[in-house]
Amino acid sequence: MIKERKADRTYVIVDWTANEAVAAWTPESSGTIENNLSIQVQGSTVSFIANGTVVHTQDKGMLPLDGIVGLRLNHATNVHVSSLKVTTGSEAATADSTMASAKN
Repeated sequence: MIKERKADRTYVIVDWTANEAVAAWTPESSGTIENNLSIQVQGSTVSFIANGTVVHTQDKGMLPLDGIVGLRLNHATNVHVSSLKVTTGSEAATADSTMASAKN
């Protein structure tokens, strides 16, 4: 799910969508589940990436790209974020593509 937050309201950009690239917890799971998430902007395309696989693309003009960066999680979720890196311009070309690692 991709949402935009404006003040105290949120707006769905992309609703929940299953994708095999996302490691999901199941009752049969043992230990930690890890997902590496990133968002990359190249030209007029914004790509949402899970574990190295593009799971959604959107035209840059359709998304609010200026403002504050944040990571919002659902209630009752056990998550460890190991890194959050924001880069711009030439930094983005050489930066580690992992924006956040979520473990539940």
